[in-house]
Amino acid sequence: MTLLLSVAVCVCSRTVHQNARNNRRHKYSRERAWDPLLQKRGQQVHSLAESNECCPSVTEIVQPRGGVSRFGRILELYHDQNSTQSFYQTSCQDHIKGRPCRYIRSHMHLKSKCVQRYSFTYALVREFNTKDPWRLDYIRIRNGCTCEVRRNKRRK
Repeated sequence: MTLLLSVAVCVCSRTVHQNARNNRRHKYSRERAWDPLLQKRGQQVHSLAESNECCPSVTEIVQPRGGVSRFGRILELYHDQNSTQSFYQTSCQDHIKGRPCRYIRSHMHLKSKCVQRYSFTYALVREFNTKDPWRLDYIRIRNGCTCEVRRNKRRK
């Protein structure tokens, strides 16, 4: 049985602990956590670089020449001198993919690892190395790095 935990669970569990410490300092800290205006006034706005993720990821803009369809076919993406298709892509950091997740204790019965996740987005494509007309179709894009938790198989 596979249990999937989102990165948000790990990040939230980490921030709940931090907020518990902050509650002792200021009586309005709970309100600041949810109100962006109060966060800005209180100088409690944190950048994404300061957040702690179970499986750290990198987001970048990519301009691929080809892609993979929902059915596993290789597709050529439209481009010419004046235009190129661009996509936001979120990938697991190189040293993280396939490694155990941060902040999750390894128990006798549980095993965790960081896994690359994908989504499909529209692109102007045609079959690779053909002169078929261009069409709108889905291509696979990396969209995040999540923590996958599995139960170890019990030995009998």
